[in-house]
Amino acid sequence: MFAESLCIVKLFKICLDIVVLTGLEEAYPIHLKKLIQPLPYKDHAYEEIKKAIIAHDILEGSLLSERALSEQLGISRTPLREAIHRLEVEGWVTALPRKGVAVATIHAQDVHDVMQIRKVNEQLVLELITPVITIEQLAVLRQQFIPPEPLDDESIQPFVGGDKVHIQLAELCGNRRLLQLLQNLSAQMQWFGYWALKVNGRAQEVVHEHGQILDAIEERDIRSAQRLASVHLDHTETALLQGLKLRDHEATELV
Repeated sequence: MFAESLCIVKLFKICLDIVVLTGLEEAYPIHLKKLIQPLPYKDHAYEEIKKAIIAHDILEGSLLSERALSEQLGISRTPLREAIHRLEVEGWVTALPRKGVAVATIHAQDVHDVMQIRKVNEQLVLELITPVITIEQLAVLRQQFIPPEPLDDESIQPFVGGDKVHIQLAELCGNRRLLQLLQNLSAQMQWFGYWALKVNGRAQEVVHEHGQILDAIEERDIRSAQRLASVHLDHTETALLQGLKLRDHEATELV
């Protein structure tokens, strides 16, 4: 009896080895969570400060206090300075002689430069995505960005979505480098867009224009989609420049 039991154990071990060697263990997966590595302090500081700049929680032209930021972020000044250096390289902050580091100020040329690059790349996105996007994918975009009924300026805000509709179209087109480029531009656009949405009625226009572009995509009309996107971006640039004038006017009144 003992010998038979020993044979059964050996046979089971042989079968188990075969399963492992042949990869059949995938039929019995073990669900283990991967260890999520927290961001290094310098990357966390970079992301948080950049997020605050984009949201205008830290205003244009404001001097950055290393002491205050270090305390708020709960980190030492060494990783904070690395984060600030990265923000300076990317143009989010500027070093001022004998003063320190200040958040950059948005100028009309900045808007023009970013919009010029974006217009060219949006055309490529629409050329790639229009023939292949599915009805289901379009339905998801409409649900997110097109309200089912007319809304007032305040209620329509969640449907504006900033640059999200453009980024989601880029994600669907399958070109990773194009997506990365547009994501980098999107951060700038979100920063600029704070002032564009101060222009009366622009939120309503944005949602309407997004709807027109999605309609043209659904009809598989690449040229119409590109033309409508070009008009939409022209309107966006105009609104951004009007927003900057509004900002400057408000600043003058405060003086």
